[in-house]
Amino acid sequence: MFLFKAQSVYDYRLVIKVIFGFILIGLLLLWRYYELKKYNQKLLYLSETDLLTQIYNRTKIDQALHDNIDTVKKTREPLALLLIDVDYFKTVNDTFGHPVGDQILIEIVQLIKESIRRYDILGRWGGEEFLILCPKTTQDEALKVAERIQKKIKNAVFTTQQRHSVSIGIATLRLDDTPHTLISHADAALYQAKKDGRDTISIAPQ
Repeated sequence: MFLFKAQSVYDYRLVIKVIFGFILIGLLLLWRYYELKKYNQKLLYLSETDLLTQIYNRTKIDQALHDNIDTVKKTREPLALLLIDVDYFKTVNDTFGHPVGDQILIEIVQLIKESIRRYDILGRWGGEEFLILCPKTTQDEALKVAERIQKKIKNAVFTTQQRHSVSIGIATLRLDDTPHTLISHADAALYQAKKDGRDTISIAPQ
């Protein structure tokens, strides 16, 4: 009788150890899963984010441009694009150095974020150029967005203790536009804005 009870106690403790072992393995696998998920999310973030300004990089904003054009070609809703260039940015770098120039870009991006709508899509197009996709937006509405951005930046005081400005080109999607031609129209409008003296807005013909 004594031997039977001892054996029962031994089996009970063994079952507890096995269950504990499975729980531990399960927790380790769960931890591994969440760590891998976090790692993948970080990789995705790095692959589509401009590390300086923390907005979409060119690859991601270009993908968003293609996706939005594909969508509005079906829905026939308007789509506007703003191409923004920081005026005389080379002078900023030459005068204050590249670290200060980087800070100015960060500050300008923050001001742009404060000026656009929640559904507008902002990305760094390259260097001191930024691109904004404005879904469901007409030419007149895009102009209002551009004017808010321009005014916000023009009235701000930056790290340089100087005022800075931007030139903006606006293009709205035509029925026969591709991502390349829409960008070309906005780029031509931006070039015209610079030609007109900078710190101004130009709209591509519809």
